[in-house]
Order: sequence, then C-alpha cells, then structure tokens
Amino acid sequence: MIELAESLIEQGGFVPEAILTRYVAWYRRRPRDLGRTIDTTLTFIAAGYPPLEATALAHRLLGGRTAGIGAAHRALPLGLWYRDDPQALAEACFAEARLTHYDPRAGVASLATCQTLALSLNQPKDAIIPEVIATVAPHSTRLAQQLAELASRHPLELRPNGEAFGTLEAALWCFCQGDTAAEALTLAAEQEGPGNWLGCLVGAWAGAYYGEAALPTSARARTPEVVALCDLAERLTAAMQI
Repeated sequence: MIELAESLIEQGGFVPEAILTRYVAWYRRRPRDLGRTIDTTLTFIAAGYPPLEATALAHRLLGGRTAGIGAAHRALPLGLWYRDDPQALAEACFAEARLTHYDPRAGVASLATCQTLALSLNQPKDAIIPEVIATVAPHSTRLAQQLAELASRHPLELRPNGEAFGTLEAALWCFCQGDTAAEALTLAAEQEGPGNWLGCLVGAWAGAYYGEAALPTSARARTPEVVALCDLAERLTAAMQI
C-alpha cells in the first residue's frame, strides 16, 4: 500500500511498470507478512521473468490458489486517487492485481475494496453495498450474490481465511454491522484469523466513513510509523488536488 501510494504521487497516476519496480525493491527487503502468492510471483520477477509469465508460473506452482486478498489490501490508495472516475478505478484495480495475482478474482476483490473506500467518503452506509454489488456483478456473479446476502449472514458463517471473496465479505460485514468505527474494528478483531486481513480493510473504510477522530485512541497513537503514514496521506491528498 505504501509503495503504491508513493508511486501514484511520483508518477501522477497508476503506472504499472513504475509500481512493479517498487514492489520488487520492497520484496528484496524481505518485509513481514509478504504473502505466499506475492512472494512467489515477485521471486520469479526478481529473477528476470516477464510479469505475465511470472504470475502464470506462480499460479501453477501454487496449485491454482492465487485468489488471495493481498492485492486488495495494497490497492486502497487507488480508491482515493480514482474516487471520481469509476472506469479508471476498475482498470487500475484489475491491472494492479494482475501484477502479482493470476486469478482474476483478486482483481474483482480489489475493485470492491477500493470502491467501498471511495463511497465511504461521502455516501450513507446503506447505499454502499448496493453500489458495490452493481459494480462487481459483471465480473463475478458469485461475489455479487455473496454481498447481496451479507445482511443475513451469521458471524459463524463468515470465512476470513485469506481468500479474496470470503475475506472481503467478512470485512464488509464487520464494517456494516458496526455502528461506530470502534464497533466495526472490534467485530473485525473477533473474526480475525491468523493474519491482519480484516483490520486493514475495516480500519481503512471506517477511517474514511467516520473520520480519523472516531478511530480508537490506540489506532491514532503517534508512533513513528503512524507519523510517517500521516505524512504520506497528506502528500497523497495534495497530489490528488493538482
């Protein structure tokens, strides 16, 4: 997410080649929580394989399991950058996900994630899911159906296991069920699996919808990491206004 935001600022928009260069440099620093699909694909790209060949090789090597939520996690800055241009947002989300994830479901989840963020800036919560459903339906009837049934889901039916659609569904359920940012994040923590999948998405949407001041104090502690992220957010906002 940080690398994507920096690239958007630097390039004035989404440039696949530029962000991929940043991803490979990031991969070589061996960050935590790299993710199996991203790790495998970037290993091939760092070794010199063309990106499209690298994603296909990773898909085969991982037994066809490249529909993870990792692409959606990092794509959130696109939801801000292209918030007023649905067509450009869709194109960027699919292209960005395809840099590392061969399975097209990763791109659909990225689009739903970013559109939710964009809508959270100025739409009532009960209007967000119908708009997201309308957007993803041409790309995935399965995800559209899952989201249409979201309100009737019991928490025990949710599957935030890292797979794109199941994790997205669980995150949206937490966001919609929580009446405050704190409640939404608490629901995410209660549902959380072995990764940070839900908190990342729910926190972003809740911050956009309720505002920074509504986030729990612990999420706003002025640690060096938070200060750096706030600076990045300000630079991204300034770049979008150019």
